[in-house]
Amino acid sequence: MGSKNMLVEKVQSACFKINMRLKGIFGLPAQTRKDIAIFKTLFDLFSNDGRVNIFEWGSGFSTMYYADYLRRTNGDFQWHSIDNNKFWHEKVRSKVEAKGLQKFVELHVKEFPPFWEKPGWDWKNIPPPCGVFGPTSENEKDYVNFPKSLDKKFDVIIIDARFR
Repeated sequence: MGSKNMLVEKVQSACFKINMRLKGIFGLPAQTRKDIAIFKTLFDLFSNDGRVNIFEWGSGFSTMYYADYLRRTNGDFQWHSIDNNKFWHEKVRSKVEAKGLQKFVELHVKEFPPFWEKPGWDWKNIPPPCGVFGPTSENEKDYVNFPKSLDKKFDVIIIDARFR
């Protein structure tokens, strides 16, 4: 029974990786079609209300996808997104610039190591108990509290990153 479960997990993992790669190739967020429809509906609610201010923890394909969607449907929005990985931050920045979204999207970065590099991480106990890998370093705390430093009111806040 154990080897069957292991095989199922490997197949699921491989399918997940393929799905994520395809979404990246097509510029889609790592979300289900239903999730995407929900976000679009949410953003459509703001389409006639003037400027929309969005904050997102975790820059990525969703940042670009929804910013492009808002540009096409609303045109008056400001998107702030923060990430903890400088390499990924630069990759997203280049894609934002390639799409001409830099007028609407401000990307921020507060670097700190990924959770799996923190002392005590154990791949066998996923997910770890709640709170075990909460923010402890100054950079982690700055990352969590970053929206306060912008001194803005946000209409939509998206949490798609560390310390959910």
